[in-house]
Amino acid sequence: MKPLRSFSGQIGLILLFIICASFLTDGAPEARAQQPGPFVSDPVTPGMFDGNVHVLPPVVVDRQTPGIQRTQGILPGTVDRPSPGPTGDGALAPTTLDGAAVTPAEFANANPNFDGIPYTGFVPPDPVGDVGPNHYIEMVNSQFQIFDKQGGNAAGPFNINSLWVNAGVGNLCLNNNNGDPYVVYDHLADRWLMSQFAVPNGFATPPTAQCIAISQTADPVNGGWYLYEFVFNFGHDYPKIGLWPDGYYMSSQQGFSGGSLNAVVFDRANMLNGNPATFQAFTSGSPALIWLPSDLDGPAPPPGTPNIFARHVDGDLWGGADRVDLRAFSVDWGDPTNSSFTPLPSLATAAFDSDLCNGTNLFNNCVPQPTGGVLLETLTHWAMGPLQYRDFGDYATLVFNHTVDVDGADHAGVRWYELRDEGAGWFIRQQATHSPDAGNPGFADDPHRWMGSIAMDKAGNMALGYSISDGNTIFPGVAYVGRLAGDPLGLMPQGAPPNGEFVLVNGQDSQIVNGSRWGDYSAMRVDPVDNCTFWYVNQYITNNPLVGQPTGGAWGTRIGAFRFPSCNQVDLSINKTDSPDPVVAGEILTYTVDVTNNGGNTATNAVVTDTLPSGVTYIADSDSCVEAPALTLTCSIGNLAGGGNTSFTIQVRVDASLLANLDVATTSIGNTASVDSDQEDANPEDNSVTISTNVIESADLRITKECKPDQPNAAPAGTETFCDIYVDNLGPSDARDVVITDQIISTTPITVTGITSSSTEGPAASCSPATPIGPDTEITITCEDDVLPAGARDTITVTFTADEPGDVDDTATVSSETPDPDNSNNIAIGRVTFAAGADLSLDKTASPDPVTAGEELTYTITVTNDGPSTAQAVEVRDDLPAELTNVSVSSPGNTCNAGVPGDPLLPLTCNMGNLASGDVEVITVVADVRADTPDGTILFNQARVSSDTGDPDNSNNNDSVPVDVEAEADLEVVKTSDAATYKPNTTITYRVTVTNLGSSDAQNVLLVDQLLDDKKMVYESDTGGCIFEAPRTLTCDLGVLEAGESTEFFIFIKVKGAFGDVPNTATVSSSTDDPDLSNNEDTLIVAVQGGPP
Repeated sequence: MKPLRSFSGQIGLILLFIICASFLTDGAPEARAQQPGPFVSDPVTPGMFDGNVHVLPPVVVDRQTPGIQRTQGILPGTVDRPSPGPTGDGALAPTTLDGAAVTPAEFANANPNFDGIPYTGFVPPDPVGDVGPNHYIEMVNSQFQIFDKQGGNAAGPFNINSLWVNAGVGNLCLNNNNGDPYVVYDHLADRWLMSQFAVPNGFATPPTAQCIAISQTADPVNGGWYLYEFVFNFGHDYPKIGLWPDGYYMSSQQGFSGGSLNAVVFDRANMLNGNPATFQAFTSGSPALIWLPSDLDGPAPPPGTPNIFARHVDGDLWGGADRVDLRAFSVDWGDPTNSSFTPLPSLATAAFDSDLCNGTNLFNNCVPQPTGGVLLETLTHWAMGPLQYRDFGDYATLVFNHTVDVDGADHAGVRWYELRDEGAGWFIRQQATHSPDAGNPGFADDPHRWMGSIAMDKAGNMALGYSISDGNTIFPGVAYVGRLAGDPLGLMPQGAPPNGEFVLVNGQDSQIVNGSRWGDYSAMRVDPVDNCTFWYVNQYITNNPLVGQPTGGAWGTRIGAFRFPSCNQVDLSINKTDSPDPVVAGEILTYTVDVTNNGGNTATNAVVTDTLPSGVTYIADSDSCVEAPALTLTCSIGNLAGGGNTSFTIQVRVDASLLANLDVATTSIGNTASVDSDQEDANPEDNSVTISTNVIESADLRITKECKPDQPNAAPAGTETFCDIYVDNLGPSDARDVVITDQIISTTPITVTGITSSSTEGPAASCSPATPIGPDTEITITCEDDVLPAGARDTITVTFTADEPGDVDDTATVSSETPDPDNSNNIAIGRVTFAAGADLSLDKTASPDPVTAGEELTYTITVTNDGPSTAQAVEVRDDLPAELTNVSVSSPGNTCNAGVPGDPLLPLTCNMGNLASGDVEVITVVADVRADTPDGTILFNQARVSSDTGDPDNSNNNDSVPVDVEAEADLEVVKTSDAATYKPNTTITYRVTVTNLGSSDAQNVLLVDQLLDDKKMVYESDTGGCIFEAPRTLTCDLGVLEAGESTEFFIFIKVKGAFGDVPNTATVSSSTDDPDLSNNEDTLIVAVQGGPP
């Protein structure tokens, strides 16, 4: 349990310090009756802003118009000033950096580091900010903006009073947007506080007000806000607010330097719930050297611990010794008379000088710039906050700073303090003035440092931020420095050359037209997530020009975050196991990574980096690892609480080719994993682990065979067939020195005509002996493959043939140097059956062609066995055409039958028995073509050969010969008479004989007899069925006259008168071609003499 530090020891015999103040009441909430203790307000009911702040009107920023000069809280008149003592800050001259630790990169490199709210037109900007788990809120005169923690804009900027305007609540807070903003993240409640004052008549003339917005949830963008307007009846300027468990404490002043100071506490508990809330207020007298209220970081102090107010006092200017004044503000919400604002013993400090250029003047315009000649104000008389309070259990600390003259020559530096209470009261544990003397001796060539803010992380490390400028080359910018808890006391050694600090942002121009007003304050905060990361905001001058001003830039703000890894030191350890071990090449190897945080602090952003061995391929993990570059895994395991443990698995596949590439049977692979986090590790020796895994090999080779034709089908002898041998590596490893043996045993000699080899991956196997191989009945083929990758297939095709029937048994086996877990699939058997095959061919010719009808035609049929086998029971069939007759067939040694021409059921046949390969048989067929075959007839004749032996090529087993038939009939006509001489008026009897001397029947035979003048010769009749057409034509249709046939008939003609020789001509013709027309006509002359008979 934390010890309760004694408050009574600090106040001695002081029972109660009561300040009785007169309060103005015009325009303020009605005050309660006067009573001992603080002023207590009436309850203030908040307004509500329910919604997303994006509904607020966006700010239209004029970033180029010269700014509105805000009047600082100064009252006319002076105070008595003691005689000045020694000037400068010589009592705390800069010390050496001996013993300081090396600055870690996380502190030296701000991340993020981004611009905040830009120029608003108000001077100075009063930049302030605070950080929460997910957001950073910045406020300036008179706007606010919400950022994510990467520097991205989440909302804004908006005018501060737009919350009240949108909600339509309040009076002073709605109608005034006066600034002096302040923002606090309440980590005890996970809420936000934003505030500014409202001084419609100036800060010194009541009513004045503090406008406070409390977030309704942890989400400042979407969660809504409670809007309070606390109205005061006293002067109110330069408010500063601190978080405390029992209230939000605020200080302000009523007018520098003769005005009073205000100490106010607001009812935090009711404000967090949106209930009506009151405030209690005390005042203390002049000079108006501003108080800073304690602002809690980290764990809450013991219950009842008062909020400490602190300030510095330059005794030479304000009387007494140089010192730190303290007051304890205790609040009792149930009985305000018990509330008190009690002085504590002042703490003597090392001498310092707050007189920078202008004595007790508040502004003390003293800091030079490279251009323009304008000196910037320093506010040396007011302490710079926040006054950060941190409880470490055995002790508590307060840190704050103020600006001093470091050398008596008006050179600005930052005096900082760490106060500590270990239970017996507050004391100064360490103090120093930060103003490193770099370059030449003295500070003339060193930058001025002022307007600082300081904070301490949970490990006791500190960061101090401030403004920097000089009259040479350094424009007004922002810098920071730090110290580790173990560094020598009184030093801020964690900086970088040449000036012993880190620059958050360089100034880019001078502030000229906007005058001397500068900053008013800045804010160093500590991230509540880790209580280690510092977030700092301050003003700098940009190179954005102002309208009509040839020189000088507008102000901007800069926000940056940095940390000391030693803040929340952790003790991470990593262990790793593998399974299986040994692992087979090609199989999955699983690593189990186990990370333990042996320390007490949370390790944030813990990352495991796993360097995978060569020869593996990353597959997956149970975390969120990213592979980049190849074989390097970055695995984010997030935050790991103290004492926590996490584990995850990484799966890799060992390359199937690992051992094959090395040509070894076993090897080992090493894997190294390391763990790191945002924090420094107390024991880095166990942050890395290396594990070795044995790798062996195993390749399940499978051989299969496919031979064609499939059984029970047979391949004709003489044809080429094949067996495909497939060798598959089923893995998981590549197979080394693979040997495939194919043994062929046959019942008939075979010849291997070809061996082809291919592989789906890598070179094909090499096979021997060369082809052709055989003919032989036993043949062995060997194929070798140096490496058959896992998943790959070798294909070997063996082609072969046999001339005679038989069975071929083909047995293939596979082996390799790589162990095979399953030998049952290392053999494959195939069979091919060759059936006898005789390629019979038939050729047929005819002579003569064309043939004359009635003449002889000879067919020659040639049968050949092209093998390879003997043809069994060879038979030739020939379908002779019906136009043939008198057929004879001859084929020595064979049995033939002429058949019946024209009858397909009785073809010509010749049985030749067995015909050996290469044998030739001839069949001669002689026949007469029927004489009555019409001219132009085509004789179609098809012969075919077959046998009981399979024929691989039936296309040549038949032949057809078309023969053209020409009909020729040689007609001859002979005409005779029954006498040579006739008397007039007698009848001549003509005998007409027509003979077909040709081979073919004569078709359409026609005989024409031309008689003489009908007056001399008169047709009487005929026996040939002739037709007489007057005057003298006799036409006789004789029809068909077969070859060798004759026909005769008689014509009877009566002769009138005696006129000597009487000729008579007969002409014969036919539709059948007649090769000899010379005998187609015959003329007979008879004589008619004398008178009438």
